[in-house]
Amino acid sequence: MKIIHILPELEIGGVERHVIDLANELVKRGHEVMVISAGGRMERQLNAKVLVRHLPVHKKIR
Repeated sequence: MKIIHILPELEIGGVERHVIDLANELVKRGHEVMVISAGGRMERQLNAKVLVRHLPVHKKIR
């Protein structure tokens, strides 16, 4: 299965921790996983098989 997670950034936080744990487990189970975000300190915790794309995703839309 192909799965994409989109979130504003990978800085310290509960949602970020959950996405990283979920993405890492899903690639271990053979899924193709991509994370799209503006990046951040927690990005290095992603499994090397998780595809990472940087896009300036804003928290608020005005």
